[in-house]
Amino acid sequence: MKKIHIILYFTFIVFCAKAQNLHDKNWIVQSGGGTPLLMTWEKDTMIAKFMPKNPVIFSSYFAVCSNKQGELRYYSNGCSIIGRDNKILPHGDTINSGIVWESHCTQRPGYPAKENVLILPMPDDTSRYFAFHTRSLGQDSVLIPYPQTELLYSEINNNLNNGIGDVVKKNIHLKSDTFYLGVHACRHANGKDWWIILPKLEHLGFHRILLTSKGVQYVGEQIINKNIGFIDQQLKSGQGNFSHDGRKFAFGNSISGIFILNFDRCSGLFATKYDYISKGFFFSDNLNIGLEFSPNNRFLYLALEDYLWQCDLKNPDIVQRLKYISNIAGRSSECQLAPDNKIYMNSTYELSYLSIIHNPDSLGKACNFKERDLKLKVSYRSLPNMPSYRLAASDPNCETSIATNDAAEEDFLEINIFPNPSSGNITIVSTELASTNYTWQLFDTQGKEVFSSILQNEKTSLDLPAFLPQGIYFWRINDGVKLLQAGKLVIVE
Repeated sequence: MKKIHIILYFTFIVFCAKAQNLHDKNWIVQSGGGTPLLMTWEKDTMIAKFMPKNPVIFSSYFAVCSNKQGELRYYSNGCSIIGRDNKILPHGDTINSGIVWESHCTQRPGYPAKENVLILPMPDDTSRYFAFHTRSLGQDSVLIPYPQTELLYSEINNNLNNGIGDVVKKNIHLKSDTFYLGVHACRHANGKDWWIILPKLEHLGFHRILLTSKGVQYVGEQIINKNIGFIDQQLKSGQGNFSHDGRKFAFGNSISGIFILNFDRCSGLFATKYDYISKGFFFSDNLNIGLEFSPNNRFLYLALEDYLWQCDLKNPDIVQRLKYISNIAGRSSECQLAPDNKIYMNSTYELSYLSIIHNPDSLGKACNFKERDLKLKVSYRSLPNMPSYRLAASDPNCETSIATNDAAEEDFLEINIFPNPSSGNITIVSTELASTNYTWQLFDTQGKEVFSSILQNEKTSLDLPAFLPQGIYFWRINDGVKLLQAGKLVIVE
């Protein structure tokens, strides 16, 4: 009898989550300065209608959030925050202000970064919403056109402006780093709070932020593997998604491969052991990659531009997990689960169509993939960025805690390397380099060492080899026993 009660209790929790949390009911898609299209799910039926065209609201990327009852509240193109009346909120302009905003938010199709905005409801307070967004401070090089180097947040009060809302805090700084992909979120194990996660560019690691009823708090970073770095997603398009039970996070691109990590919703930490799908599986370095988990979390779908694959996560052999589903003529780039439990897939070339996986919980071709299955009334570039809003509590007794890992607490050296980007000459400065036992190593994106040097004193100037092509490199300093610091160096002509 006890087991029956547990099953009934779990079923009740899942039912309540699906019945009440309708924050994902509305999607908005658009391409450049075209007319935006509102896609709304009524039970299992999607209804699409044009929104009023606004010449100051345009984008290829949107973040969208409705309220708990499914009424559209706010959306953002990375340049501003827009209310349900489809007007920029009174103080919602110039989020991510700066040189990139000035060049892309007045005459071009929105902020030039995918998945760089996420809007979340405040736990235990229906009057407040938070937009987390990353900002670029400029164009570093041809290889990284607009590196996202600042994490900011803006707060919306839903009661102001006649109930439409107003931005009461804007561009509040949380963290500076170089981020990979964008902003992702997963509900805390208590079912109320939120973990906000940003992958790092320089290492396999993550920044972690906590949103509770008390506000926003930066928790820290967790480094999984210091020897792995990424190519910026503006060049090699990738995607990241949490599973719908919040236990796994998958992300990657065609250069670095795809990583599947286990996630602890209580502590906000990732397991250090992870699954990896090698880039050799992708056949090319120029693939757009879309990925999404099935509703039952058993399958991970990988849309590798020209091919759709299904990864059965129950199979212990990572290679045997992969099942070919179909060719994709229109070339895919993103996948996302909708409220009707179908996975929608956009296309690089077929901008007026969505492909659909109708039965994503089914094994192999029984998943019922239909290419170009939905004809839209508008051309679009990207699916909206949103988390699994309907995720219920996994451990209601889990307290909101701040957890760190050993790697984040290591005593690293304070190092300054300039100029960065460099045309071939650099200077390494640190008051902590008191001996000659430190080695500075430079690696390419494949992990191959291309240069090393002994640091002589507190200030060392180095001429890098002339044969090194322009691009992204990763450096490390060690004392022959352990890693003391690591970072990224961009070489330009």
